[in-house]
Amino acid sequence: RETFAGILNPPIDAQAAAAGMVRFGNHREVLPDYPGGVFAVSRAWAQNHQSELVGFLRAWFASILWASDPANREEAVKLLAAAQNVSPQAAAGVLAQLPKDGSLNVPGLQSVLDLRTQFGFKLLMGTSIERYYDTSYHRTALGK
Repeated sequence: RETFAGILNPPIDAQAAAAGMVRFGNHREVLPDYPGGVFAVSRAWAQNHQSELVGFLRAWFASILWASDPANREEAVKLLAAAQNVSPQAAAGVLAQLPKDGSLNVPGLQSVLDLRTQFGFKLLMGTSIERYYDTSYHRTALGK
């Protein structure tokens, strides 16, 4: 099979455009909640590495707060552009998509599950979205 199109998230979309690919739409127009990048671990790994997972989430939340602060915006764009080797515009696009509070994008997860169901993928854990995530680590990281 040959791939002729795909959903590309920042900064990969900017890299594809720079390589001559043509943008023919924005997935946000038809799938507004579809997630960009995700962090995922197995339940077994999470249970065996709770302190590392909670520490990572705390660092993630702190970085989101820092990058969301208007006083840090320019520096955040510069750092991300350099780290990802993309333009400042592409880096700004990535930052704009970050959840301001680090919250879990459940509607986005549901859209992924719905698409997999629509296209006939076998869902080993069923179609109930609640079976696919655990917010306990998120709550622990936030001190709730």
